[in-house]
Amino acid sequence: MNIETAHLHPMVSANSARLDSCAANGWYAVGDASMSFDPLSSQGMLHAMTSSMQLADMLLLHGMDYKHGAKLYQSQMDRVWMRYLEHRQHFYEGSKLIG
Repeated sequence: MNIETAHLHPMVSANSARLDSCAANGWYAVGDASMSFDPLSSQGMLHAMTSSMQLADMLLLHGMDYKHGAKLYQSQMDRVWMRYLEHRQHFYEGSKLIG
């Protein structure tokens, strides 16, 4: 590549984020629709697959009309988020030891 043809690409934030509510009456958010993770955590694909599997298992067991479905799924997603935050904090605290 020649220096005259090099292009700089803008930097963008890679923040972690989540919906306040990942489920409600008749709808459920899975994967990146429910929460996004720091790319260094490598959790995006794993979360997409596991949240889909958790939801599928719950729906197969209880059905779409299960009145506690949204609450159950939300509590699962809350636990995922809290565990992720613990791991993220541990990861970035560990980086202080280097350098």
